[in-house]
Amino acid sequence: MSTRSNISLLIALIIIITTAFTLNPEKRIIENIKVEEWIVPIYAVDSRGNSVTDLKNNDIELYVNDHKFAHFNFIRRRFLTENNQKPEWFKNKKEEKIVVLVFDTALSKSPSIMKSKAIADQLVSRSNNDTKFIIFKIEGFQGLSYLGGPTNNKSRIKSIIKKKIIGRDNKRSVSSGVDDSESEKSKYQHDEQVFFLLQQTKYLSDKSSQFASSFQSLYYAITNITGTKFIYLFSEGISNSSWARGDTHASKMAGYLLRSGAVLFLINPSGGRGSSLESGEEFLQVLSSLSGGKYLTGDTKSINNKIANIHNAYYELSFQSPDDMKGGMLRIDVRSKRKNVNIHTIRNLEKSKGYLGLDNFEKKLTVLNMISKNPIFKLPVEVEDAKILREETSGQETIYHISIPEHFLNHNADFFRIQMPGTGKKPIVTKSVVKLTKSVMKTGIENKDGFNNYFALVNYELGMALIKGVGKEVVRINSASLKKGILEFTIDRFKLKTMKEKKVGLLRIAIKIINLNGEEIKSDEKEITLVKENTTLRIPVKQIPHKKYNILIIVKDMVSGDETNETLEVNI
Repeated sequence: MSTRSNISLLIALIIIITTAFTLNPEKRIIENIKVEEWIVPIYAVDSRGNSVTDLKNNDIELYVNDHKFAHFNFIRRRFLTENNQKPEWFKNKKEEKIVVLVFDTALSKSPSIMKSKAIADQLVSRSNNDTKFIIFKIEGFQGLSYLGGPTNNKSRIKSIIKKKIIGRDNKRSVSSGVDDSESEKSKYQHDEQVFFLLQQTKYLSDKSSQFASSFQSLYYAITNITGTKFIYLFSEGISNSSWARGDTHASKMAGYLLRSGAVLFLINPSGGRGSSLESGEEFLQVLSSLSGGKYLTGDTKSINNKIANIHNAYYELSFQSPDDMKGGMLRIDVRSKRKNVNIHTIRNLEKSKGYLGLDNFEKKLTVLNMISKNPIFKLPVEVEDAKILREETSGQETIYHISIPEHFLNHNADFFRIQMPGTGKKPIVTKSVVKLTKSVMKTGIENKDGFNNYFALVNYELGMALIKGVGKEVVRINSASLKKGILEFTIDRFKLKTMKEKKVGLLRIAIKIINLNGEEIKSDEKEITLVKENTTLRIPVKQIPHKKYNILIIVKDMVSGDETNETLEVNI
């Protein structure tokens, strides 16, 4: 596949993921260049693989770029399944977890793919509403394919995995193409049999190379997503028939996995199969060593038990990098002072690049994130909506008259024209450099069937950008609280429609009580009509026989079709 094709596919992949998030124009994550705060996810197991659940701050040492850090916070958490009590320093921290499921259908055989689906199903079943999943698969000679997410809708995730991860009868070793009988062998000369072997070897080698290259796409797809990230790669690995120690596939994959800032689990459902020609166990073990991933193999039940056991020993460490921290990549080394305790965590954290540190491809991906107005993506510049004075059609173009703020004047800027595609098409992003000398900028973007036009004007000298984006105001839940059995929250930004000469809002509200295992205890749903644009609701909640539980509030605006939700943690 050509470099240009790879770039087109990567941009298409990023824009699909970008638009998959719930848009929220009010929240914006602007990078603080001087001081950045990091949350490092940590698992602790003993030499037998059993969970270690009683580690404290003084049991841990943190090294960043080979320098020992004395000041950090350390707390045991429940991974996926419990919103347990948080200490004061942790209460305002964003806790969203992003679990990336990657299914190898390019190299793995059908039985392993089916087992991978069963393991992933258990992983999803154990998750709570703070966990969002993104699903990918790697296809033979096609590379990384985005399937869905980010979403915490369990039934949606399971449906995607069930329907879109298909078993393949992938060949993992070479043969001469003839059986062992003398009559069959006699049909072919020795050089013909050698030819068959060479052709199969090349086929497997090319397929393995494409598999390894897919991890560049994976890196670009998730690197700028905020939150604590975890990758579960389900694969039999590159077989001994097409890989040998010294090949670059493992190091290439490890490089991108390390830079992603995600904790990595390498799951081989085939049971390993040792040194056989079909086995990819040695490859996965080398990849695990290079990337810091946790390698798990065995039958389905065994792997599920191992994952559950590791999750039981989950901690989070928080620290701030100092102003004088050098380098774009932070090397992380978390050590246990206690004997026979093994730490599994990330090895690198990639510091957010300034805009000028991005290459042209990364800049295009960044502006796609900008125009989505999605708070889950980190941005290297401050973003605001452009004021469009006039918009008109002229021939095959739409002409925009853009108001340029005074502080933007007399600066150079990058101007991106973005043609956003419909389903199945690739976005088109072009860049030019403009000198902003007038208070109004007049520019045109070609109109193409099936595409919508957007733009981003980036003043890299000021670290600011003006955009015409895809974000829209959606119904919002504010200030949720539970007092004396009354659930109180405010709803705003819903749309109004005229009914009997009055403007009213039509909302469907669902209240779900969920225990700490993610199981629904009670549920209630009703439709209401509101006449004010900002309304506080008070809903009685019957007594629950639990000291800790979650209340999930789901609001759907029946006029606009938009939906939002909010989770309230209750600790009595």
